Amino acid sequence: MSTEIRVVAKIFVRPGTEADFISTFEEAMIVPTRAEPGCILYELHQDTERPDEFIMFERWETKESLDGHFNSPHFKALGEKLHPFLAGAPQIALIRKVA
Repeated sequence: MSTEIRVVAKIFVRPGTEADFISTFEEAMIVPTRAEPGCILYELHQDTERPDEFIMFERWETKESLDGHFNSPHFKALGEKLHPFLAGAPQIALIRKVA
């Protein structure tokens, strides 16, 4: 079985803040995270029918590389940067491919 871990996170933003959320998230998280060791995939997607809902797809080589991400300075600063945009708590699932 692979040690790869995946993350699916649903993020809810306040209507009307979508564009600012995207640019802030890209600068604060996407760019630095893609440069982290063990990051295979880190993509933000927007729901086509509910533009204030976003889904993150992440793939990490190991749980340890994901833990390193959670302990990175840019991840620790994320809450403060995204607080003005969020409409609720994100829903996060850590998953692994089984078949």
